Amino acid sequence: MDLLVTVKEALWKYLEYTYSYNSFVDSNKFIPSILITGCILVYFIYKIETWHGEGDLDDLGCSGWFAVVCGCVFLWLLWPIIIPIIVLYEVIAAVVWGIKENRLAVQRSREEELKQQQARELERRNEEALEAAKAEQERRELAGRIFVDKILDAYLLIDSNIWMTQHYAEAFDKLLEYGEGKTISIPKVQFDEIENKKDREKMSPGGRSARFALSVLEKYQVEGFGLFDIGIEADKHAYADRDFIKMMQDYTGDKHKIFIAEDRTLRMRMRSECPDVEVIEGNEFFHELTGEYPVKPAPVRTYSSSGNSRHFQRPHGRRKRW
Repeated sequence: MDLLVTVKEALWKYLEYTYSYNSFVDSNKFIPSILITGCILVYFIYKIETWHGEGDLDDLGCSGWFAVVCGCVFLWLLWPIIIPIIVLYEVIAAVVWGIKENRLAVQRSREEELKQQQARELERRNEEALEAAKAEQERRELAGRIFVDKILDAYLLIDSNIWMTQHYAEAFDKLLEYGEGKTISIPKVQFDEIENKKDREKMSPGGRSARFALSVLEKYQVEGFGLFDIGIEADKHAYADRDFIKMMQDYTGDKHKIFIAEDRTLRMRMRSECPDVEVIEGNEFFHELTGEYPVKPAPVRTYSSSGNSRHFQRPHGRRKRW
């Protein structure tokens, strides 16, 4: 109760002291009152400019300026009460601004931490993907080397259609890489068959496939990987399919016998006539060496001068109707 009386008396004395500056008689008190009122007016003008933008005061009319003058008189009479209100308002505004800035800082910090966490997660995933790809590549290479050791240590025959399949080029490169220190050979009758196909069909797809096969075999020969007993000239009637089965039947060694063929009919005949031979498809041959299955290119249709289409797709231009 005593504290309430003390606060009440202090407030009353403050008002009595401050309002004494508003006397029209005492000039020593009147001038400071005018100055304080002017400072309050400047404060409010600054707030108006801040809240409403530039140029608001220039648009005031006569009634507006009359209201400003009345406001000045009102401020001059009540500035002892207005000053504490202004101070309290600025303190509250500063506290609110500080709370808001603190929240924004915390939010920015969380966003930055989240970005860093996402970047670390992405980097971790990339590293895992690289490690997985490296492990998969090592697994494929190991499987390829095991397969090459298996077929090169066996009595091996590879059908001519395998050598003439151009989209097996990657498998042939892997065979040369993994077969380092070993050798591979083909029968003379098979070499002659490929050479005859190259000479007879020349610019046809079969002739191009034969030239591709000879380029692979020549590369093997130059690298010391291919040992070929091909003689001086080719037998113009060479046909290897029948000889493959006969050579497998005549082989009496202790090596495992392996036959790799693209031709389904030839594979079936080999299994029928030579049950002890391991027959491997061309796709499996490619998969064991590369870890993937081959993607065969789309056929290309060509047209003869008479307009008759073959079983290949036209490479360029619109399809001609006959």
